[in-house]
Amino acid sequence: MKNNHFKKQLNLLLTTLVLLLKVIDVQGQADKNIVSCTMHLDTLTGKQVYIVVDREPRIKGGYEALIKKISDEVIYPRKNGYSVEGKVYVGFIVTEEGLITGARVIKGIPETNVAEQYLGVIKRLEWEPGICNGDTVPTLMMMPIVVCVK
Repeated sequence: MKNNHFKKQLNLLLTTLVLLLKVIDVQGQADKNIVSCTMHLDTLTGKQVYIVVDREPRIKGGYEALIKKISDEVIYPRKNGYSVEGKVYVGFIVTEEGLITGARVIKGIPETNVAEQYLGVIKRLEWEPGICNGDTVPTLMMMPIVVCVK
């Protein structure tokens, strides 16, 4: 008896899930026709940039290229004999040409230059620009990076 009840509940749950996925798929297809990009005035550069785009800027070579560059180039300081750990936040604009401008440290690790080193790596990578309605656009990026050196 309990086994039958369980099967009915599972069927109901699966049916609900399938219907929900179909609704999400239909909404997603309908949303493709809506202009979804949002502009913002970047106070550091004084330029209009996009903060929401149809396709985010991409690193040529993917995030694997970023990780490799970071591991090859970033020198992690030690404080009192211990590794430095924490989270840094960096921001930058990827231009329509895929260049980096307006780079800034939003939050670094005190008494280190790790965030600045990350920005240096980010600037030396090749980027594909963000896209809005089929056009390349300047896009403001905010990137959190977890620093955990063992």
